[in-house]
Formats: sequence, C-alpha cells, structure tokens
Amino acid sequence: MVFGIGKKSKSSGASSATGDTSGSKSSLMKKFRGKIKDTLSGSKSKMKSTMKTFKSKTDEKTGTDSETEVEPSEKETSSKSKSSIQTQNSESSIESEESGRSRGRRKRKKMKKTARDFENTDKSGVYHIMIRVIEGRDLPGVNLRVKALVDGRSESTRVSSEKDPRWRQNLSFTLNRTMEKMSDTVLELKLYSENRLMRDKLHGEWTCFLGTILHQPDRAIISKWVALRCPRREDIMNESENVGFLRVSIAIHGNNETPPPMADDDCDEMFSGAQLQLFTLSVRLFRLHALVEPLLYPWGDSKKKHKPHYTVRVTVGDVSAESDATTISWSENMNVVALNREITLPIMWPTVINKIHFALILSKGKKPRRIIARSSILLSSIYVAGEEGFLPTFGPSFVNFYGPQKIPRLKIRRQKHPDKDFPEHRYYCRLLVSVDCFDSPSDETTVTEISRDAHKYAEPFEKYFKY
Repeated sequence: MVFGIGKKSKSSGASSATGDTSGSKSSLMKKFRGKIKDTLSGSKSKMKSTMKTFKSKTDEKTGTDSETEVEPSEKETSSKSKSSIQTQNSESSIESEESGRSRGRRKRKKMKKTARDFENTDKSGVYHIMIRVIEGRDLPGVNLRVKALVDGRSESTRVSSEKDPRWRQNLSFTLNRTMEKMSDTVLELKLYSENRLMRDKLHGEWTCFLGTILHQPDRAIISKWVALRCPRREDIMNESENVGFLRVSIAIHGNNETPPPMADDDCDEMFSGAQLQLFTLSVRLFRLHALVEPLLYPWGDSKKKHKPHYTVRVTVGDVSAESDATTISWSENMNVVALNREITLPIMWPTVINKIHFALILSKGKKPRRIIARSSILLSSIYVAGEEGFLPTFGPSFVNFYGPQKIPRLKIRRQKHPDKDFPEHRYYCRLLVSVDCFDSPSDETTVTEISRDAHKYAEPFEKYFKY
C-alpha cells in the first residue's frame, strides 16, 4: 500500500510541473502581445500627432482657417478657373509682345528702307559698282569680249568664241564721291571683237547714268537684257540700229551694305537705261524781308552812304548760280531788299539730290565777299514720285536764313558752364521764293529778271510769315 501511494505522488508532481511550464508560456505570450500593442498604439499616436502638426502648418500657409468654408467641388472649380484665366492672360501677353515685336520689326524695316532712300546725298562716301555680264544674243563678229567703263576706268571680260557667248563674269568698280555726283556718272558697256594683228573692232555700245540704277529697287537690276547700239561713226548713218543684246546684272552698294544676290535667272525683260530725263528747275528770288540790324548796317555806322550789296546763291547738286549784286534796290524803310531774279538750273529727273541750298553773300566794293547765312529746302518734301505724283513745286513762301552768332569767349564759357547750351546760330532774314520744274530740257544755267505777272502773283503771299 505504501509503494502505491509513493508512485501516485510522483505522477502528480510531474503533472504539476507541466502545468507550471504551460502557465509560464502563456504569460510570456500575453506580455509579448501587450508590448506589441503598446508599441503599435504609440506609433499610431505619434503618426496622428505628426499629421495634425503638418495639417496645422499647411492650413496656416494656405489660409484654410478662414471663417468662410467652401465645398471641395467649388474649390476645384475656382482653382481651375483661376489657372485657366492665368494661362489666357499669359497667352494674350505673349501674343501682344510678339505682335509688338513684329510691328517694331516692320517699322524698323520700313525705316531702314526709307533711310536708305536718298538721305545725306551731299556727303561723300565709298560706293561699289558690281556688273555681271551673263550672256549675249544675236551678236556680230567672233572672239567677243565686253568692256565696262566708269569714270575713265575700264574692266573687260574674257574672250568668248561661241556664237551666243556666255561669260558669266563679274566686273567691279569703286567710287569715292557724293551720291549726287555719282548719279551723273555714265556707265558704258562696249562689245569688241579681238584681233591680234590689228586694232580691236567695236561692234556696239550701251550707255546708262548711274542715277537710273540708284532709283531701281535695292539699287540694282538683276538678269535683264540691254540693247546694243551701233557706235557713233561718220561712215554709219543709222546710229540707232540694234546690233545685239546683252544680259547683265548691275548693283550699287556702300561699304556698310550687303549687295543683292546676282542670280543668273532666265528672264526676257528688257532694260533701256533711259529713265533719266533732263528737266529745268526754276527758282524765283523775290525779296529779302525782316533783316536784322547787323545786315542793315554791317559796318556799324548808319550815317555812311555806303550800302551793302547782297546776293543769293542757289545750289542744286553740282550746279549753282547767283543773283547779281548790282541789281539790288532798297526800299524806304530799309527793311526789304528786292532781288527780282529768276534762276533756271538743269536737273536730271528723277533725281537723288536731297536739298536746294541758298547762301546769302555780303559784298562791299572790291573787298572779298563772304557768306553770312544759309538756308535750304528739302527737295523730297515738295514733290511726289509716281504716276499720280507731281514735279517739285514750292511757294511763293518764305525761307528763313540762319548764320553763326559771335559770342565772346565762347570756349571759356563752355568750360565754366558745361551744362548750359549757348546759341551758336541766329536768325538774319527771310526770303520770298518759289520753285517750279518743267519737262523742257536746258543745258545751261540762266539768270533773268522776274516778270510783272510773277510779281503780282507773289505780292499777296508777303503777308504770311511762316514757312
């Protein structure tokens, strides 16, 4: 009985040990699960706190804590409308800027074109004349070459033995002069047949004023035919007979300008080169009005009987003429000088001359004359080119004369007062003048007296005092 009881006690102890181990494992699992829950809950709380702080900061920046609340759909629509308005404004601003730039470019191009047209033609400059001889047609003779002559200088092409020769060769000249003088320069193209034993034979020629090239678009003619005339000889009666044709390109450009492309395009257009015509420019000088005291008494003594003599010189391009000083008559009030002269000057039309210049000259006996004052009329402002235009017409109207003013110690005053503007020119008088142009040619300048009808016509205009 005793042994049975002892065995039972061992089995009960083993069962108690297994119960203790199982309880310890369950407690450990509970603790581990609790720690995991605590960590997860802590991380969630931390995430919530960070999200709250982030939302508060964003609300402060965007101003969502305002009193008025807007629904999300309204917010989205308002934001879309704002973005569309901004894009439209930006596109319209870009389009306006681009249109403004394009208008500015157009204006600049127009200004460049107008600025290139015959401004400062009385100032000398360097101009390049490019001549491209392309080909010939219906030409007489063999072994032909073309010779170009400008201002006493010559350039020639190579010799071609073909029936219809093709040279395609460039010839160039350089002139240093004013555009007004260059417009009267003659360009000559001559056709020769080369002969080694005898003198080269001249078959035909073509002449043209450079002024006709200056009046062409871009100052150039590109790939056009010109007709050659028989050379002037005593044994040839019909000098106007054509002896063949040349296809050429001619261009004139300055140092700061790019020449147009000299393309050898097939073209049947003819260029005569006879667009310039010789016209007559008539300038009537009536009276000098409102003279200042230095002109009335240039020698400072009004009691002397010596009266000053005044003449007016008119200059158009390289041609000038002046009134006669002996024909001046003074009026009783000593404020008007009657010139009463009509000056006619030859002028090539159309012209590149920019201004009609006037110079008032003082003379006394045998003493040398001196220019006191000057004036001018812008020629481009008194005529309109084209079929619906008109030739130069002006007046009768007044033109004011201005000259230098004597200021004592002008250099010292400028040094002391560099910001002050000192008048260097002063008014001297005004001249009643009229300008007309006639299509009748004249080779010489003439100075004649104005007719009575012209006097009567100009008398009412003396009451006006503005140019």
